[in-house]
Amino acid sequence: DEETQKQVNELIKPTPACLNFAPSVALRSLNKCGKEIIHEVEYAPREFEISIGLSCRPYLPDEAGMFYEFSQEKIHHFITTEVCRELSVAYIKSDGTITEIIDRKANDQEAYLNKVPSQYVLEMTKGWFDKNNVHVGDNVKVKTIIAYE
Repeated sequence: DEETQKQVNELIKPTPACLNFAPSVALRSLNKCGKEIIHEVEYAPREFEISIGLSCRPYLPDEAGMFYEFSQEKIHHFITTEVCRELSVAYIKSDGTITEIIDRKANDQEAYLNKVPSQYVLEMTKGWFDKNNVHVGDNVKVKTIIAYE
């Protein structure tokens, strides 16, 4: 309802140290069973947004996520410091193929480096990929970018 949404919005307001990002993307995934999944997530196109990611938020709703885009395929260094929920992280090649999905603990300072260079990274709350039957080898495409004012 409207009152609950107001309360949630109040909880996730950005603080000076941590930002919520305005743009979002609609991702289209086609899993091995041929089912198309469309899901909207936040979009972090710039380096300072990538460095903050989903950290410093007192609350992350179920099925929250963030999509990171890099200029080229490379090995990425991601940590989950100050992230309040466990995450599942997919590493995606430039052609949209998921090469690796790993689970990360909340507030984990251990760095993880992907094994295969990737151009995109998709962080979702833990279990989202399994729940939606999305696995390594499946394909992810950005459908649209939506800018909020």
